[in-house]
Amino acid sequence: MYWQPCNDTNHASDPPWPEVTLSWVQDGRPYDEQRILISDGRFAGDFEIPAEAGAGTGTIEVHAAVYTVQVDLLIVATQ
Repeated sequence: MYWQPCNDTNHASDPPWPEVTLSWVQDGRPYDEQRILISDGRFAGDFEIPAEAGAGTGTIEVHAAVYTVQVDLLIVATQ
């Protein structure tokens, strides 16, 4: 994914985002937030799903400026 303001949202003149905040939400419970730097419009780091997250559906929430994007994921098995 490419993370910066773009023409299709009419925000191409906005300054680039230096970082985003990601959090894992499962069963209505938010876990600790993690900050990820943005370099050339791409994540410059790793996001780890918390070890205590169980099997089932969860959501990664990406927060940037005034935007929030939610990405649903299915955890099939935990280690």
